[in-house]
Amino acid sequence: EYRWGYQPLTWDDFENIDPDNDSLNNTEEYLTSQWFSDPFRKDVFVEMDIMGDGPNGEKTYYPENAENLITTAFNKQNVVFHLDRGSMGGHDILPFNADLDRSELRELYREYFLHGDSNNWRRGVFHYGLVIYYGGYTGYTFQPNAFQISSVNLEKKLDKQPWLNRDIVYASCYMHEFGHSFGMFLIPGHNRFSRY
Repeated sequence: EYRWGYQPLTWDDFENIDPDNDSLNNTEEYLTSQWFSDPFRKDVFVEMDIMGDGPNGEKTYYPENAENLITTAFNKQNVVFHLDRGSMGGHDILPFNADLDRSELRELYREYFLHGDSNNWRRGVFHYGLVIYYGGYTGYTFQPNAFQISSVNLEKKLDKQPWLNRDIVYASCYMHEFGHSFGMFLIPGHNRFSRY
């Protein structure tokens, strides 16, 4: 409390105080302070899981430099992007599955993100991003705070348009679907009817 300017001898309702309006209350900011969260600066957290290799050499990719592009985009909006690729208690390599439907994605969410605990505190703090091999669509949200992107679909796009930058393609798709997990659906380029 001293660190953030609160009075230790005065009661504060930290579960309902969010001075930076980033949807993380001060209790959640305290829980994430080990990863440099700050109650007076906007922070956003996402756990990334990725699918392991397939039996026939199928690969699921997520380029490391794509994370830097997303971090930079958030920084330009004065928001600190925290991606958990194993340094914040999350991140798993999922068993390979050539094709996943929505119900299977929800099961992975329960098993690997919530670890079987529907009251897991991370649910209210972290968004959940899955990089899978193939899921029918290039990307979509399958829970209010969870989304997936398909590596094979992005690689097909790169094969058809080899002049595109792999890091930008992956970062753009990840950021786009991540936006949906915030409830944004009229995103430019989302479809031919988007006007915003």
